[in-house]
Amino acid sequence: MALRKPKPSLKQLFEARQPQSILVIRTDRVGDLILSTPFLQSLREQFPKADITAWVAPYCESILGQTGLVDRIATSLPSGHFDLAISLAPRSESLKNALASAAALRVGYIYTDRPLVRLLARRCLTHCELIKVSVPDHLEHEVEHLDRLARTMGLPPAANRPLTLGMKFQTKDWLVLHLGDRWFTNGWTVDDIVRLCYGLEAYGRLVVTAGPREAELVAAGGFEGFDLRPGLRFQEWCQLIGESRLLVSPDTGAVHVAAALQTPVVVAYEESTFDHCSVQWRPWMVKHRALVKGSAESSVSEILEAAGQVLEAAV
Repeated sequence: MALRKPKPSLKQLFEARQPQSILVIRTDRVGDLILSTPFLQSLREQFPKADITAWVAPYCESILGQTGLVDRIATSLPSGHFDLAISLAPRSESLKNALASAAALRVGYIYTDRPLVRLLARRCLTHCELIKVSVPDHLEHEVEHLDRLARTMGLPPAANRPLTLGMKFQTKDWLVLHLGDRWFTNGWTVDDIVRLCYGLEAYGRLVVTAGPREAELVAAGGFEGFDLRPGLRFQEWCQLIGESRLLVSPDTGAVHVAAALQTPVVVAYEESTFDHCSVQWRPWMVKHRALVKGSAESSVSEILEAAGQVLEAAV
């Protein structure tokens, strides 16, 4: 009985023929797309002449525009032929999008503890990296997950690279507090956030930003005494954060915007997710403090103390 011929590795396939057209699929959230930029740097370095298209969520359309890492950005399945499709999220939707691309090679990674997704990956991908995630015993950062995918593909390492938005700003004398909806758990109220804002003003001028989901909250009032900037365009938001001395935020995409712009961060995580999120999605390669956001009575003072420590370390 003849032995089955081993399946060639991606590295061997790429050595035989480099892909000319590549589709990168990352259709989830702002922070996840920013965390993919070290992988995209490795991909561009390995295939400098390839035509790279990024398929992203509509609200993420402007994120990669100044990075030079992709040639075009799509918010739905782009037409045309692709030699290679890369799913950068271990999610069913991303795997199905890879299959829909009809690319000859379809690559991605998934978590070992999701059996249904593993079955779907066998149908949707030609090559798949399996990653074990176990809280709290076996956790890596998402950039490190993507680094493992990069190495499987024979790309240069990604884990030694910072995040990037292709923007650089001169630091100025203000702080930013981002109003994510995760502030308002564990009994926190607008009054608690206002108290935090007054405390942060002891360190310098404070600017308060808010995303679309917080518009209703902002309209209800309570922040009139502060420099409030809701509804900024993405580039305006980046400039504000990039020029600030510190960002204070719950676990939102703002944390990863700040890390990509090398702005120090204080991030408050929910107690139920701290062990996981403060490792897998911590601010990457930037000065930061990660805290558990408990009751406002104790956590406001802890956040203010952490802000002072990070600012002092940055100086």
